[in-house]
Amino acid sequence: MLPVEFDPYNRVHYDLNHEITRRSATISAVALYDVQHRSSLDLNVGCNIMRLNSLVAGIAGLAMVSLATAQEKCGSEEPAPEAYKAAVGLRAAQRAEGISAGYLSKREEGLLITTYLHVVEDEAHRGFVTDTMINDQPSGFACTTLTAEQMRVLNETFAPHNIQFVVKNLTHTVNDAWTRQARIKEKAEALRQGAYDELNIYFETGLMTNPNSATGVGSFPVEDPWNTGINGTSWYTYDGCHVSVGTMPGGPGVPWDPEDNQGKTATHEVGHWFGLFHVFDGFDCYGEGDLIDDTPATMVATVGCPETQDSCPDHPGLDPIHNYMDYTKHACISEFTPLQEERMYRSFNTLRRGR
Repeated sequence: MLPVEFDPYNRVHYDLNHEITRRSATISAVALYDVQHRSSLDLNVGCNIMRLNSLVAGIAGLAMVSLATAQEKCGSEEPAPEAYKAAVGLRAAQRAEGISAGYLSKREEGLLITTYLHVVEDEAHRGFVTDTMINDQPSGFACTTLTAEQMRVLNETFAPHNIQFVVKNLTHTVNDAWTRQARIKEKAEALRQGAYDELNIYFETGLMTNPNSATGVGSFPVEDPWNTGINGTSWYTYDGCHVSVGTMPGGPGVPWDPEDNQGKTATHEVGHWFGLFHVFDGFDCYGEGDLIDDTPATMVATVGCPETQDSCPDHPGLDPIHNYMDYTKHACISEFTPLQEERMYRSFNTLRRGR
């Protein structure tokens, strides 16, 4: 969730020691509190027909650089208290229920997420984002089977978890002011569509051209998105994901890695929308971390693809560098864990569905 002072166009880097101390205190205050199922996907080429046939099958699932460098990638570093409280409650429920029959039933049914896409460009980059970078049909469609480019990548990365996205509308906006500064509230009030269980993704040239910007930011779900928020603006208004167009398939990548253009930044930010934190959340081997029990303790945000990175050697497992919720380069990230999948379903069905 976006802190009051957050501006993804002007990243403010956290002090590591302060962050560890602050999060440890937060965790202490709220301390009250294995099986992954793959699916096979059968897509009907019709506009809004998609069959998700589930096969339930169990599977087992640095370069140490400065925090400031790693933090350039994502702006969703600090969940708001409402989002953290919701995640704590979801973990408590999962621990109490385990892999429940209710979850297995919902997972077999799958999730089909109505999605609205918004391209926001500055005048100098008008037309930079082509329709084919996003989907396989020209703008103006009512819906699509999403078999190409950015939405193809998003669907492919979530397909093993029986989650798919179908676009209901695509908008194009040229606004220099919106690309020089974040102005997330203005964009959302002008462009956001749909209910709280429908996804809005903003693809922005400003997140590519501003050297101080993050490459993406995603909102976390909360229990009451209409009556909580910041500065008088509800979390519902802020709800959605903002992605640098440089990270889209065919884009120029990011300044530190031109190959980070495989479309997986959107996967990362949508993971936040489903309630997932960074795997290194809290930057502390001995804290609560990301509140997911099957992601190894991790103290650093990964850069590159260091296969043997182990930032918490006193804890089981190497750092989960292949996880979509780390900062690893696009070519290296490829998975969510079984309990991350369970959290996405539980989060959506508890906090978003029907709202």
